[in-house]
Amino acid sequence: MAIFAPNIVQVDHRPLGYEEARGPEAAVSWPRSARAGSPEARVEVDEVVARDDRALAAVISWRGRGIKAGDFELSQLWLMAVEAGLIVRIEVYDPEDRAEALARYAELA
Repeated sequence: MAIFAPNIVQVDHRPLGYEEARGPEAAVSWPRSARAGSPEARVEVDEVVARDDRALAAVISWRGRGIKAGDFELSQLWLMAVEAGLIVRIEVYDPEDRAEALARYAELA
C-alpha cells in the first residue's frame, strides 16, 4: 500500500459501481473483493489514453476465471492523480464514457 497517499479517494462513476472509498485500506478493498471470487483474476493495461506528471488515464481490463462464473473480462477506464509520488485519487468510468473521463482528466492534470 506504499503507493497510496493516506488521504486517497476512489470514486466509481459507473451506474452499478462501488461506493466512494477513502484511505489506503479501502483502496485495496476493490481488488481484494475481485480476487476473492476469482483467485486467477489479473489486471492488464489495454491502452494508456493520456498521461503527464500528475495524472494517468488508462483502459484496464480485469481478466480471469471466476469460481462460479467461468471466464470473464471487464474493461474500465481509470483515472489516477498523483502527488508527491503517491496516488491520491482513482476515478473509474465505463470505457464508453471516454469523453466524460477525459474532461475529468483535464481537471486533475
